[in-house]
Amino acid sequence: MYCRNCGKEITEKETMCGVCGCMPLVGNKYCPSCGSAVETQAMICVNCGVRLFNIRYAGFNLRFVAYLLDFLVLFIPGIIIFKIAPFTSGLILLMVNWLYFSLMESSKLQATLGKLALKIVVTDIKGNPVTFERASARYFAKILSTLTLGVGFILAGFTPRKQALHDIITGCLVIKK
Repeated sequence: MYCRNCGKEITEKETMCGVCGCMPLVGNKYCPSCGSAVETQAMICVNCGVRLFNIRYAGFNLRFVAYLLDFLVLFIPGIIIFKIAPFTSGLILLMVNWLYFSLMESSKLQATLGKLALKIVVTDIKGNPVTFERASARYFAKILSTLTLGVGFILAGFTPRKQALHDIITGCLVIKK
């Protein structure tokens, strides 16, 4: 481990740097391994790659329940859209669903309402929030997870980081907060 201020190598037992007196050596804003500054919500140090805390991945069951909750959120607007515009409702519903999932997952919340209820969020592989573009790609990659007769979704129960096919394709993780 290194001092975040002067870079001197120190042991984990030391509470302050013997050279510059910097304290504390580690905290929410510094990597405990290399001492470099990190974003407060970062899960992995971009300098040395060390996990900043234990990541708990959200498995298939949790994600399935979150999807059911999201389905309920979108069901009523879907019925209304179908009643108002029966001939173009398919395209409108696709756009509403895409925007709901992509905007919510790329927002500061990093989650849809269903995911929020279960305290899970979507991140990129490094643990950073996803962009709207990545969230959109993830949404449309779910088509491949569906075309595999659902096996793409079931992968989340068997892969080491609990990733479904669309997560693997887009470089995303779904983790517990």
